[in-house]
Amino acid sequence: MHSHRKPETVSSLTPLSCLNYSLPLKCPSHAPILQGDSLIVECEYDSTRRKVVTYDDDFGLRQRLHETDTVRDRPRSGRPRCTTQRQDRNLVRNHVINRFLSASASSRQTRGRNNQRISANTVTRRLSTSGLRARRPYIGPILAQRHRH
Repeated sequence: MHSHRKPETVSSLTPLSCLNYSLPLKCPSHAPILQGDSLIVECEYDSTRRKVVTYDDDFGLRQRLHETDTVRDRPRSGRPRCTTQRQDRNLVRNHVINRFLSASASSRQTRGRNNQRISANTVTRRLSTSGLRARRPYIGPILAQRHRH
């Protein structure tokens, strides 16, 4: 399966602007290597870990490279999100740790991109996306007096 011939680099076939694109592994990439019909990318933090993108399987990547001379994501329509994915994970983690933390308290503690404030509704949406629902502590006796032993 492994050939001993030196693989051809992508830079000899396509412009250098296509070399920096985000991987599903979310790691910065070295120069991708074109070997046969596969694009092999090494991760910067671990040179032994590789992501293979097969041109036949990923028609969208190939089409994007042909149309724009780059494989970077194109700008999307719509308003950009005010929080990053890391902030979303932190919000979820804080609410799992402290089940009775309110969305408004979280919104006061969290700053979005460009140091802007985020609304309590944004926090509620991020939590509901991850499957968390609003909780409220019960005030009052849990059992009636006659049911207690």
